[in-house]
Amino acid sequence: MTARDVRPLDPRLLRHAAAARRFAGRAVLAWAGEVAAHRASADAIGELRAALVAHVLRLGPRHRDLRPTGELATLATRGLDGLDGYSAATCRHCSSPRVVPAMVAARFLAADWLSGSSTR
Repeated sequence: MTARDVRPLDPRLLRHAAAARRFAGRAVLAWAGEVAAHRASADAIGELRAALVAHVLRLGPRHRDLRPTGELATLATRGLDGLDGYSAATCRHCSSPRVVPAMVAARFLAADWLSGSSTR
């Protein structure tokens, strides 16, 4: 292979590579948002379950306002697990208003870093 055999890169190829990087970056950010939402959802459901158990233990086994044991077990397991999809979607939508402005500010700073670093 000689120097004559090497051709320069086609600009269209570079354009497609840049688009592929943007697409991959968005996919990674979407995946990270989903993971964070499911973790926050699991933490919230764990806190609800702990609060339920603490309340039942505080009332004692023979309290008149306490439901039968089967109903409490169902509520503590299937009832709270049924909230998983709902709370994950809610956490995902609640995180967007915090993430998007930071991403826009980072993009502006990357495009015009001189005006972002000035101290007046």
